[in-house]
Amino acid sequence: MSKVTSKRHYRHDIDGLRAVAVLSVLLFHLDLGFSGGYVGVDVFFVISGYLITGLILKAQSEDRFSLKQFWVRRIRRLVPAVTAMLLVVLVLGFTYLLPADLDQLGGTAIAQILLVSNIYFANSFDYFAGPAELRPLLHTWSLAVEEQFYLLFPLLLLLCRRFTKRKLAITFGLLAIASFVLSMWCLDNYPTAAFFILPTRAWELLLGALLVLVPVGVHSGNQKTTRYPFSNELISALAAFALVITFFWYDPSTPFPGPTALLPCLATALLIYFNIRQPNHATAATRELGVDRTAIGNLLSLQPLTYIGRISYSLYLWHWPIIVFMKYENGLRLSSPLTGIAIGASFLAAAVSYHWIETPFRLGRILKTQRRLILGTSLASFLLLITSIIYSEKGGLANRWHNDVQLLLNTTDYHISKQYSARFLAAAETDSLPSLGVTPSDAQPASFLLWGDSHAASIAETCNRLAREYGVSGYVAAKANTIPILNVYRPRHRESIVWNNDVLDFVRRHQIKYVLLVSRWAGNIEVHTSGLTSFLITDDPRSPRTPATAQQAFQRNLRTSIAKLKQLGVQVWVMQQVPLQTHDPIHKLVAGIKIQATEIPRGVALSEHRERQKNVNRILSSIHSGNYHLLDPTDYFYDGSENANIGSIGELNVSYYRDLNHITFAGSESILRPLLDTMFQAISSPNSPVNIAIEPTIDVR
Repeated sequence: MSKVTSKRHYRHDIDGLRAVAVLSVLLFHLDLGFSGGYVGVDVFFVISGYLITGLILKAQSEDRFSLKQFWVRRIRRLVPAVTAMLLVVLVLGFTYLLPADLDQLGGTAIAQILLVSNIYFANSFDYFAGPAELRPLLHTWSLAVEEQFYLLFPLLLLLCRRFTKRKLAITFGLLAIASFVLSMWCLDNYPTAAFFILPTRAWELLLGALLVLVPVGVHSGNQKTTRYPFSNELISALAAFALVITFFWYDPSTPFPGPTALLPCLATALLIYFNIRQPNHATAATRELGVDRTAIGNLLSLQPLTYIGRISYSLYLWHWPIIVFMKYENGLRLSSPLTGIAIGASFLAAAVSYHWIETPFRLGRILKTQRRLILGTSLASFLLLITSIIYSEKGGLANRWHNDVQLLLNTTDYHISKQYSARFLAAAETDSLPSLGVTPSDAQPASFLLWGDSHAASIAETCNRLAREYGVSGYVAAKANTIPILNVYRPRHRESIVWNNDVLDFVRRHQIKYVLLVSRWAGNIEVHTSGLTSFLITDDPRSPRTPATAQQAFQRNLRTSIAKLKQLGVQVWVMQQVPLQTHDPIHKLVAGIKIQATEIPRGVALSEHRERQKNVNRILSSIHSGNYHLLDPTDYFYDGSENANIGSIGELNVSYYRDLNHITFAGSESILRPLLDTMFQAISSPNSPVNIAIEPTIDVR
């Protein structure tokens, strides 16, 4: 391959651009107004593609490129700092995390060590795993994307080493287009995968790679001319403005990546290319003075920004675990003083990591030989891998905690509710749904059906006991991630339509007369706390996926579902959502036990619960039909208090929640039994008038 690049001088402005990227991510994670600050990761991808491609092509043009040496340099650059971070996170996890969270940390650590954490999150990221804010290694997904790129991209360049500059640009361009098209397709069909995996992100790295192949100037006859300084200034300023706009214009509900990622990525590419005016007479001395840079380039080259740019890798590594553990101990919303501490701690950890870990390893001052480096990093990774496996395989090491804590943790086990979840898609079609109450018979046919998602499974055992007490029989059709409404689905769960149609046929076939619908309703029509839109339901794959369209689909198809059940002579009961907590209830109760608190910890405020549920409750209350009844659990959770009842400590250590939104069997029995009892009274005495306006009675068991 012909020589495609000349010697590149150090680009201070690129370090400044790194600083902008990492600061935007930091401020986004701290909820400090940068609602679109997550695009900083995309800025990093473009920069990485540009720098790595230039490095490899320059080495190839000088016949000195070695795949082994390239990967060794990547190990020196990346592995020591991330290994140190992982070690600290595993130690802190052992100290602070509850068993379920430590178990999950073990799984994510294993994925990170094997360089597949992005694939792990693409396949496991859902609301059962808790909020993104409490996952200490979530940020490693982007590291995995870059690591996979570093493994595969040099192989591509080796295969194309005899290509001309033009052919190489065409190759990069075609691959980038294919990746972008795949990103758009996945955004509609598999949005979680679109966010996390390399094939849908590769176009961003390849965009940076293409910059290396774009001529610095243009040719006029035999004379090479330069780009116009004014044009460079204008384009650089517009690109900077566009990038900054995305930091505030985008938010977690913005469909991403796909087309919306074009703006920040193109802006980054333009800044890299046009920040250097490249006059023919420029010398090293004039470059150092900044006379060959645009105004934006000079701004990005300011010493404070370039320093932050140099420590940006370490700052990215450390800021997220620091924020997560602070939120784990203090709640999802950090106060202003705690936010300041998080920022200070992040910069301090980054500086220590950069100067004492990252730089000495990168310069070969520690583990100087390749053999020592490989052996040392392999041994460290192996020990961390074994530790992570122990965390995961031993269920988060629950025996770390005092007996009082273990008693409470035992009440959060969900094996009781798990037995009521559908084991396979055709369970309703094949009459294999779990039964509730007395055994159905010809003389005593099933009269009711509990239909819903994992929240239905959470109350199934209480329904089972109440049905036995009232001498009635029924079934439960509970399938995770599946709202019990006809014709709608989540992108990753298209089988929901088949499942719900089968359940409706089951109702018709068994002549069920009473149906209770239970779900995490708001989770289907509001943007998830992670910002991902893959949880929003739709009934039209062509419609944009937004909360507004999800709410419209919900209302349309709820009416349809109630109408079809009415045609079958079914009385429908809909239980509104239990309060979604803002801070892990189990953690709050454990903290109360540890300090021997005299007051039982309480949960989310009543006003906040009502605000969160106002859209879904508006839709649920809009149905007016003689066969439609609402069950509202709110009063039963608040019992006259401004904050939700989440459990008990002292003589009885009981949690009513197993995570932020699912109640335990103890919670179902203690709080929801009186509410559900009204429905079973109606089922057992069908001629009695329906009355659900009774006072809640809390029975702490």
